[in-house]
Amino acid sequence: YVENIKIGSNVRIGPYVSIVCHDKNSSLEIGDNTVIKQFAVLMTYPGGRISLGKNCSVNPFCVLYGHGGLDIGNDVRIATHTVFIPANHNFEKADETITQQGLKKKGIKIGNNIWFGAGCIILDGVHIDDNSVIGAGSSGKSPRYEAWRMKLSGRTARGRLPGAYGWRAPRCNPVTAPSRTICTP
Repeated sequence: YVENIKIGSNVRIGPYVSIVCHDKNSSLEIGDNTVIKQFAVLMTYPGGRISLGKNCSVNPFCVLYGHGGLDIGNDVRIATHTVFIPANHNFEKADETITQQGLKKKGIKIGNNIWFGAGCIILDGVHIDDNSVIGAGSSGKSPRYEAWRMKLSGRTARGRLPGAYGWRAPRCNPVTAPSRTICTP
């Protein structure tokens, strides 16, 4: 459904990129000055939606699905092999196959000015606030996924605050830290 795909001005799409809008109820929008590198996949799935803001970059081998809605703000950097899946399989009924039970679709909301390191996995129901950096290899599945909530072995949380030089350690514990944060290996 090419008519449901809107591509802004000065968008660069590399070779072997797959952009699929599955049906008349699906939509896919790519904002101005966005770059999508080779072998990236953007697929709405039936009834799904992908909205990618202005000045974004999607690097090689990223996968962006739109089942339950994927909203990505402006100035977002997505490193290679990062995956967004805004849906999850139902599996509560032991007497039915997982395929028969359908999907939960809460969607994913990504703010502005965010950097995803390589190999992140962002799952259904996740919301990431503006001005965050998500460390390489991170996995997010909590409904309010802010970088400081990541509890990954070998990773520490640091604040990313506006102002001179930008980086400093947070003055509070990880549970009450501000939303502008970074997790790094």
